[in-house]
Amino acid sequence: LVELFRLVASARLVAFALASITVPAFISAVSYTVLIFLVQQVLRLGTAGVGIFAGILAVGMIGGAGLMGLVPQNIDRARTVIAIILLYGTLFLIGRWLITLWFMVLVALVAGVAFSWLNIIQSTLLQEEVPAEIRGRIFSTREFITNAVFLISTLFIGTVGDLTSCKTALTVIGAILILLGIAGSLWLRGIRTRPEG
Repeated sequence: LVELFRLVASARLVAFALASITVPAFISAVSYTVLIFLVQQVLRLGTAGVGIFAGILAVGMIGGAGLMGLVPQNIDRARTVIAIILLYGTLFLIGRWLITLWFMVLVALVAGVAFSWLNIIQSTLLQEEVPAEIRGRIFSTREFITNAVFLISTLFIGTVGDLTSCKTALTVIGAILILLGIAGSLWLRGIRTRPEG
């Protein structure tokens, strides 16, 4: 953790990459709380429905990994992360009015592709920006942060859902993600985010 704080203090792009890894953990927490409830209870698809949607999500992740192989290497990785976070936020915000089977299938596919891209880009950013001698410690700290964020997010989202409703929880989740996307965009101002060449 000490190594992490030292690096973050001197490298804003690394700080951005490490901050952005909280988003997949947050999305996973949403899946375990709100989305499973929507599939099982609201759409009345039960446990089998959850399995089907997990399969659709996996198809999206496989497709996303394949598509990433076709993307030019000089893609602006950090701003792609911002775009994905804003996409997630938008899907959750409009999702409160579109809790239907077709929309949930679409969200599962898009979310799978986006989740795959997020993980690939974040790992690539850290590999490129973190010095080799401390890379292992930074990656192990990343796992610590991911699990801590997942735990805290699950408790927070579950509490919001219990005290209000799943639709309110979707609105809160969407708003948080959009605010994170805007904050990340402001953080990137003046930072080189596109690889040379």
